[in-house]
Amino acid sequence: MLIPGVENCVINLMETQPGEKFLIIAERTVDPVVVSAFEMVANTAGADVSTLWTRPFSPAGIDPDNPNDMVVQAFSAADDVVIMSWFPDIHSKKLPANACKIYNNKPVSMYQLATFEVLSSPAATFPLPLMYEIMRKMRKETENKQIRITSESGTDLVVKAPGMDHLFGGIGAGMDEIGPLKRGVRAHFPPSTCGFVPVEADGIFVPDATVITGETTHPIRFTVEGGYITNIEGEWEAEAVRRFINGPGRDPAPKRLVECMWGLNPKARLTGANSTFVEKERHAGVLHLGVATYAADFGGSKEMDPNAPDGGRSVWVSHVDTYIQSPTMWFDGERMVDNRKLLLLEDPDIINFARQIGDPEELLQPGQPMDNITC
Repeated sequence: MLIPGVENCVINLMETQPGEKFLIIAERTVDPVVVSAFEMVANTAGADVSTLWTRPFSPAGIDPDNPNDMVVQAFSAADDVVIMSWFPDIHSKKLPANACKIYNNKPVSMYQLATFEVLSSPAATFPLPLMYEIMRKMRKETENKQIRITSESGTDLVVKAPGMDHLFGGIGAGMDEIGPLKRGVRAHFPPSTCGFVPVEADGIFVPDATVITGETTHPIRFTVEGGYITNIEGEWEAEAVRRFINGPGRDPAPKRLVECMWGLNPKARLTGANSTFVEKERHAGVLHLGVATYAADFGGSKEMDPNAPDGGRSVWVSHVDTYIQSPTMWFDGERMVDNRKLLLLEDPDIINFARQIGDPEELLQPGQPMDNITC
């Protein structure tokens, strides 16, 4: 049950080659069975495999010295890297999203996804050529669009998407990086999202959950003005989020809305044994919005950060995810997500592409098994 999903990652996505230095960085809480499966598949591919067990990454990258230098040095020496963590490695200051370009390697981030349940699910064996096609189509539909987001909980937010080179999620940025991993490109596994740093953002959003509080018991109302969070209203959960993003060592200035991202994989689980926040974010049509934990402008080099928004210095990606399970989204007035239903999956071009692989209905309908389709 586990091996086909692991092979889809190591063989099909990473295209691991004989002799490549293959590194697994795993937090101590990761299931050893999952680590062993990756070791076995990479060894079978002829790679030189090493595993480094490490302490957990910090939430939202709040600890600037985590990971330690030993982990960074091991990362820098590897050709292929799989990082198995609970909180994202790419939110850290030492291994940010552009670390793959600095060290010219092929990393795959598996935060909250390196579990037996995820890797044995249809989301992990989803045919990658079809996912690449969905990603390409979604990025084309998103480029430079004004996107209005609403939800039954009270969300009414308008964001402006950047140009193609600054769209990301799942695999790399732009159009050319979609596909099997190349050096200098980072991916998630399963690769299943589309998103960006909003160029503009104004309105209100009311999430169903945050990475700090879990599912909310009382509404948290975020006000966004000019791209910045200017007010967070609610009861104790709102106070918990405020305290976290404005805590010790953090600038109390308004924090930027640094991520707007939604899922593309119809097979990603929303419920089930050990289902996680990040797994739900990968489900087609589910939205998450990221609130910076530090001031938005850190003086980064635009050349070193391909995801930096147009017009200046980069935004450090450290942020708190907030989650809207059933949004409705309009792209320049055209409805693209209807109460979580990702209408792109009904596009004739996507259906015809899926037909080359198997039954389009079985592949593209949420929650249906893919018993007769292999990756």
